[in-house]
Amino acid sequence: MHIFIYTDKQTVSERLESKGTSYEIIDNYLSHYTEEVTYRKHCEHIIENIAIERTVEQIKAIVNGYHAAEV
Repeated sequence: MHIFIYTDKQTVSERLESKGTSYEIIDNYLSHYTEEVTYRKHCEHIIENIAIERTVEQIKAIVNGYHAAEV
């Protein structure tokens, strides 16, 4: 099972800035964003991380689905 969790590039930048991350590190991270996001096509489950509560719910549902299938 592969779960890919992502958010759009602008949100990544905003979240890093709000944590006080330096612009150099943000620029370096965002320069690899596109290649990292293309990995999602290799994953069975793709979750856009907009609100943490919703993201956690989705992950739990995926994991619970796998556990139910094993029984």
